[in-house]
Amino acid sequence: MKELWIQLKDIVGKYGMPSTIQGVTYKAKTENWVRRRVSGVKGRVYEYEVSTILNKRNEKMEELAADYNNDNNQKLKIPVDDFFKDHTIIGELKVDTSNIDDIKISTDGAAWIILSNEFVERQGLSNVDLATFTATDDSMSDAIKNGDTLLVSIHNDSTEQAKALGGIYIILFNGVIMVKRLQYNPVDVSYSVISDNQNYKAFTVQKEDPNFKVIAKLERVLSKR
Repeated sequence: MKELWIQLKDIVGKYGMPSTIQGVTYKAKTENWVRRRVSGVKGRVYEYEVSTILNKRNEKMEELAADYNNDNNQKLKIPVDDFFKDHTIIGELKVDTSNIDDIKISTDGAAWIILSNEFVERQGLSNVDLATFTATDDSMSDAIKNGDTLLVSIHNDSTEQAKALGGIYIILFNGVIMVKRLQYNPVDVSYSVISDNQNYKAFTVQKEDPNFKVIAKLERVLSKR
């Protein structure tokens, strides 16, 4: 088979693949599909070698081979620009705690999640800085389980942190990043830090504690393991 490349968006829900871009992206990552960056396109956009996908022995992948070996078949040739003008690429949340006095929050730029602009606008998230975050324990189960992919809005300054009056947040406390439910107490200007899993004890932290920082707010649980 000749060398051919395909973008993940073109096989979502086809050839036995997962029905979401997140699912196909996860499959590509865990199975180490060979990829290369698409040149001339803004952002980190990748395409994947078809032969690598076929080698994963998915029974329905012979349909993909047939599509690509048919020179008259153009249904997968969707212009990249036409797709990305209507979609938002959301990178993974990164928190650099190497200097506790200067915590750096960023995204790594990798296309972990691609959401339609229509969805983002409908959820009221057009004007916030979005990122993904992977839960790393079961302290918030059953609402959030270990390995779940979360869509969060980053709190970039003290003004946004002041709005954290209640809900589920990504926080940093004593150098540890956690996903917890916060309940604000205006009487003593503190937070109750609560785990939905009753095996984890709640604790209280002062809002101005230098070892405490609100990193991001949970907006949606995008996928569950």
